[in-house]
Amino acid sequence: MQYILYSLELISCITGFIYWSKIKNSFWKWFPIYLAVIFVAEMTGNYLNYLKDYYLKRSFFNYFVLPLEFLFMYWLYYNYAAGKKRKQLVIFCTVIYLVSFVVDQLYFNDKKFFFDSFSYSIGNLVLLVAIISFFIQFSSGDEIINFKSSIIFWVSLGSLIFYLGTLPYFGLLWLLFKQYKDIYTVYSYLVFVCDWIMYSLFIVGFIWGKPK
Repeated sequence: MQYILYSLELISCITGFIYWSKIKNSFWKWFPIYLAVIFVAEMTGNYLNYLKDYYLKRSFFNYFVLPLEFLFMYWLYYNYAAGKKRKQLVIFCTVIYLVSFVVDQLYFNDKKFFFDSFSYSIGNLVLLVAIISFFIQFSSGDEIINFKSSIIFWVSLGSLIFYLGTLPYFGLLWLLFKQYKDIYTVYSYLVFVCDWIMYSLFIVGFIWGKPK
């Protein structure tokens, strides 16, 4: 299941560069580059697993990969947001996440935990706020008529499925891992499925979508 995920990550990145000509003059030109960084990060994490350097992997993902994912998505919605209030909402979401990240390191950072669930959960929740704000803006305009050709629609739909579907899993990751192994195992499979759907919709967005 992990290798299927790696394949979809790589395919979504390659697809973005294949359709580079139609996004190169918009902020979407950074999306394939972002996906390439995420794919390389995943390969790096896999290599660190092979070396059994779990502490370095934990630090790499908690201090670089996860913050990058959230901050890039906030940046994406900031660029799409129409009007001062919607842009301020995205800025507010970003600030909340950054504060939660600092709090996580000061009060919840423990070497025995392999995942920073607090800041991830806060980052996830405020990202969902940004996504919902997008759908409200999207549904109130003319773009909804041609939703099929909107890159941001497919990216948002995939992100909504993944981040909403996996919020309980990552929020309770340590508890599930230690005390509810059966639920942890079954939910892990669901996380893979949500990941597959998200990257598949990214691919659809690159193929059908056009930058605003």
